[in-house]
Amino acid sequence: MAEQVTNNQVSPQGEQKPKVQKRPRTVQLESKDPVKIADLQPRNNNSNFVGKVIEVQVLEKGNNKQGNPRKFLKGLIGDDTGVVRFDLAVKNDVVFKVDDVVSFDKAMNKVNKDGHHYIEVKRFGKYEITNGSIAAVKTDNNISTKIIPPLPEGEKKQKIIKKSNNKQNNNGKVNNNNNNNGDNNTNNNGNKMNNRTNNYRKQNNNQQRKNNNNNNSNNNNTNNSQNYKNYKQKPKRFHQALLTPIKNLKPGQNGQTVKGKVFDVQSYQKTIKNREATFFKGRVADDTANINFDFMMKEKTISEGDMVIFTNIMNKVSETGHHYIVVGKYGNYSVLNEKQININEQENKSSIEYAISSSNNATKQ
Repeated sequence: MAEQVTNNQVSPQGEQKPKVQKRPRTVQLESKDPVKIADLQPRNNNSNFVGKVIEVQVLEKGNNKQGNPRKFLKGLIGDDTGVVRFDLAVKNDVVFKVDDVVSFDKAMNKVNKDGHHYIEVKRFGKYEITNGSIAAVKTDNNISTKIIPPLPEGEKKQKIIKKSNNKQNNNGKVNNNNNNNGDNNTNNNGNKMNNRTNNYRKQNNNQQRKNNNNNNSNNNNTNNSQNYKNYKQKPKRFHQALLTPIKNLKPGQNGQTVKGKVFDVQSYQKTIKNREATFFKGRVADDTANINFDFMMKEKTISEGDMVIFTNIMNKVSETGHHYIVVGKYGNYSVLNEKQININEQENKSSIEYAISSSNNATKQ
């Protein structure tokens, strides 16, 4: 009977069996020292901090494997240096509320599609409610209102290339070890190593051809994608050239961007699709005129005297024939850190009455 070959033993044929190291199933991230909220860096996926909950909403989206609804927490948390938005899934049925002091471990600093910074807790992260206290929260320094620039073009591809290079280097080390072991084997094993070397060279040549073809196709795809981006990219969303004066707004026209100071702001609750939603209504004014607005809150709240920019708005006419603007499904709004010097509170576009025809077209009376 042939002997069983264990790790680091030599078989009767003279081949040495390499010791195989199993890859760990989980990767443990090292904990870092807590930082202040003002020092959180976007796209840093291993941050520890402690903050006091200022705003919180509990949302339900879909069901988990057990069929129970999945709960999510959205809101605002801060400390004595600033505040930041959070959007995370509930873990271990721990739901915190306003004024709770929460400790985050291995939190992820994400950037949404609008370029705003927010906190998320994924697989390796966790949070817990502590008995600590934070006396004063600096709410005027909201780091989530700042627009984070996108990553440079091609940075993600460079990361992927670095990973593939590391794999090739590891494969090269294994091949070198095999060559060293083959020198100590018999002539038959030497012939086997020569055949392996020839096969390895053939694989390298084939791989180089594939890489050349992939590079050519990637260049073509990059050019096509760049042309598409150039086609899609318009001036910046908040660029001054895109702003429409409130005086020039007309009922029935959609897609404009306006900026102004809000006043007479009121919030109220309304039931939509069997759930309670918060709505804002009031007036927004620039240096040309002012107009009423009425829309459902998305992620941000607005207050009296804020400078707000409304994008992709809808111009509607109420049942009483008065013109007002709405932020619909594809619209958005942001609170700006600037002051409006001159505003026109006298000329109210909503004071003009319109007659609504059967074709939903509004005509001025």
